[in-house]
Amino acid sequence: MTDPQPLQTDGNKGFNPLPLVVVVIALFLLISLWTNSYTETNSIQRYCGVSDETIGYLGKVLTKKEPAGEEARRPYLIAAKLIFLIPQKSGESIDNYVARVKATIDSQCR
Repeated sequence: MTDPQPLQTDGNKGFNPLPLVVVVIALFLLISLWTNSYTETNSIQRYCGVSDETIGYLGKVLTKKEPAGEEARRPYLIAAKLIFLIPQKSGESIDNYVARVKATIDSQCR
């Protein structure tokens, strides 16, 4: 028996996954940048008509376990969406956060 010989590649190095990985990473980065841009320009403007009452609901969502109780949940859901659009900074108090959310909405709606 003879030892098996490695396959001759004749200069063909085979599949190189690096270009595919680079394209996928670039695609993920572009999607991330686009969603951030969309959120900043379009999503917050949907809240231009929010009342101070909705900002009050936001404070309740942050502080109470069941903020709606037996009330309608829709106003609380609208307020809770603001948490994802404008995240609370680390160590930021709830009062400062609620004020920053209101200021952000006001500045976006001018």
